[in-house]
Amino acid sequence: MSQPRKILIVDDDREFFEMYEEILQTEGYLTAVAKTRAEAKKKLEETRFDAVILDQKLKGESGPDDGIDVLFEADMRGAKVILATGYASIEAIERAFALGAYDYVEKTPKLKVLLKSKLRNIMELQTERDVGIRSDAGRENLIRELWSRVQSAEDSSTSKGRALEDLMLLLFRSIPGFERTTKNAASPDEQFDLLVENGARVPPWDRESPYFLVECKNWSGRVENDAVVDLIDKLKRRRGRAKLGFLVAPGGFTAGVRSKQEARRQEEHVVVLVDGDDLKRLVEAVAADRHDILAGLYRRTVVEGA
Repeated sequence: MSQPRKILIVDDDREFFEMYEEILQTEGYLTAVAKTRAEAKKKLEETRFDAVILDQKLKGESGPDDGIDVLFEADMRGAKVILATGYASIEAIERAFALGAYDYVEKTPKLKVLLKSKLRNIMELQTERDVGIRSDAGRENLIRELWSRVQSAEDSSTSKGRALEDLMLLLFRSIPGFERTTKNAASPDEQFDLLVENGARVPPWDRESPYFLVECKNWSGRVENDAVVDLIDKLKRRRGRAKLGFLVAPGGFTAGVRSKQEARRQEEHVVVLVDGDDLKRLVEAVAADRHDILAGLYRRTVVEGA
């Protein structure tokens, strides 16, 4: 890291923003404070921040949850937001994640420890964003850390879902030819999780479309066939530029999903199903072997229809 990471603290309570400053500056981060939504917006326009710690109950013109409205401003500028809340209201947390929050932390005695850990996760991902390719050791450590979060029984379903997206981002980027994989590349009215730019010049990818779509479903239950149909519809709307999709579900698929895949083998658009066992193989493999594992999943789909 060539220069310290920058974090914006958006909180109107002096006790908390001074505590955040002390924690963050000790960790080597550069900090700035905004006490209102308008002030936060101005600072985000003037400076590129890597992360924002945002008080859910920031008071302002929009009411007691005015802070949540800063989420859009931060997300548009590439800053990942940690929502700080004194009470984990399900409605407020779900709204925050829907607007682009990366994670949240409760204002409890564990706040300092949890905040440091969540910020380390963010900075790893921001380093990936900045340099494109991380050191092999750093990338592999983060892959295993994200895999642990994907399987965590303690994290919220939304948090685990975001961890799965980040995990798949790194896994694809670790495979030669897929380094230019990006997150949330769709328009607001049609979301998909990852867009893979196919730069591979080796089989089987050299005969595939220029782009692949990836959907991540880290659900508590098994994924049903509707998710496959939805992904195929998104592929069809890519004007022939994306004909291959990957549907990733650590919890697995219902029996009907794989049986219906066989009937689609002659179709132009292909969806590769990636379950928990497949994902574990990708995570635990050395980077040099991931291409062959992913190619095996692709061939299993086009040959066996599974």
